[in-house]
Amino acid sequence: MAVGIGFGLIPVAAGFLLGPRKPDSEKLSPYECGFEAFDDSRMKFDVRYYLVAILFIIFDLEIAFLLPWAVSLDTVGKFGLLAMALFLFRVPVEGSVAALTVGALLYVVASTGFGLLVSSFVKTQIAAIFAAAILSIMPTINFSGFLSPVSALEAGGKLIGYGFPAGYFQQISVGTFTKALGFTDLLGSYLALALCIVVILALSLALLRLQER
Repeated sequence: MAVGIGFGLIPVAAGFLLGPRKPDSEKLSPYECGFEAFDDSRMKFDVRYYLVAILFIIFDLEIAFLLPWAVSLDTVGKFGLLAMALFLFRVPVEGSVAALTVGALLYVVASTGFGLLVSSFVKTQIAAIFAAAILSIMPTINFSGFLSPVSALEAGGKLIGYGFPAGYFQQISVGTFTKALGFTDLLGSYLALALCIVVILALSLALLRLQER
């Protein structure tokens, strides 16, 4: 307990004692609300302010209803996720469910191959799980089209986006859910995922043979 208290108090005390102090009118001006106070801070607020605050609390509490879905993701399967998208988030499937299923199957095989590739560099299963999770989450979130289209990324980011399987499954899922795309329209993404599978599995097998030696 003493160590924890020390870690909390020492940085605060060091900043208070060693930090430069050069106050001016800009630094002393209000920065949160954006304007000067026009009345006493103990003034009465309109009841509508509290109603808005209560609504925000209610919206935050609604997140608790997502907990059963998050806990049971490993058991609900693909159809459970589809039901979650349809009934919970109100996202209809405009395209072909079969096309989405084929894309998901290819992506699962590619992801499994990526985990096998990572495991060829480490010695334990736990290390492989953590390494695969970290190495897959970063490019999936940042370079696969979740935040911005892959075509709009810079040269390095675009190269990662086009070289990682998640970018192609992103095109398949968005295409089937919102753009009513079918097998013919998504053929390029299917072929790219298949190529990723071949390359990743070939590298994995080669590195695992070297590891066995």
